[in-house]
Amino acid sequence: ARGPHGSFYVATTGDPVRPDMDTVWWFDGTDRWRATGLRTNADATKRVPAPAYAVVVDKTDRNTVYVGTAVGVWRGVFDPGATTWGWFSMNNGLPEAAVQDLALHDETATGQRLLRAAIQARGIWEIDLSQPALGARTMLRVHAWDTRRQNPTPLTDPKQAIPNALL
Repeated sequence: ARGPHGSFYVATTGDPVRPDMDTVWWFDGTDRWRATGLRTNADATKRVPAPAYAVVVDKTDRNTVYVGTAVGVWRGVFDPGATTWGWFSMNNGLPEAAVQDLALHDETATGQRLLRAAIQARGIWEIDLSQPALGARTMLRVHAWDTRRQNPTPLTDPKQAIPNALL
């Protein structure tokens, strides 16, 4: 919705020879590409030297973007006035592996918002964005109907009929 051409993000591997080459770029919708500062952040504690593989924009807040890198997931918050991003790690509970893809799942009926991360050789992990009180807990589902919201996780398939017990 920014500029006459619409804005978008591009995730790249960057250039290891040039540490000043960023890994996530934003087109402003008019005529300019802007480095987001994920790799080139002035604050060394928020600088991510790893390649970026996936990027997704939050549907409810277009100034928030999530980036999957070779070292986990990062959340960027765009400041339109300064045209800069603030970067925050979202790696609580994620295995140390490359994030190959990201997807946002909004369930309007229940109000549930999930950020799902496809981790290389480790499955799909998710973070519940609708429960800020839980903190940035990352969950791994045991099966497709597991919501990871109760302990212990029920292992029965809810779509299968329960067999009759033999007497």
